[in-house]
Amino acid sequence: MISRGRRAANIERTVAELKTILRDIILEVGELKERVVRLEAAAAQRDKDVNQDHGVSGLYADRGGETADLANLPTEADLASSSGLQQFYLEGRHICPMAYGQERNEGCLFCAALLARSDSQ
Repeated sequence: MISRGRRAANIERTVAELKTILRDIILEVGELKERVVRLEAAAAQRDKDVNQDHGVSGLYADRGGETADLANLPTEADLASSSGLQQFYLEGRHICPMAYGQERNEGCLFCAALLARSDSQ
């Protein structure tokens, strides 16, 4: 049988090991939080760059709480011409880079902005 002194020593050693493990976990979580912040910042910058590259940043730019002007976007009736992208969109598919080719159940502002931009060119 183990004496009380040895049990107490074993418990103290186990508690010390658990404290070390917990401290390591807390440090790792802190590092992971920092990494998440860096990744989120990089993703936000990439999204901003993509939007600028595709010319949709003006439509979706922060306007102090205002929403995008949906009245200026083309309706499906306006898109009845036979452009390939327009036809693809009218068949219920996304033409925006984020969801290209996926089934579309309702209007998509990104798709509509691309169509509006292609009509103006």
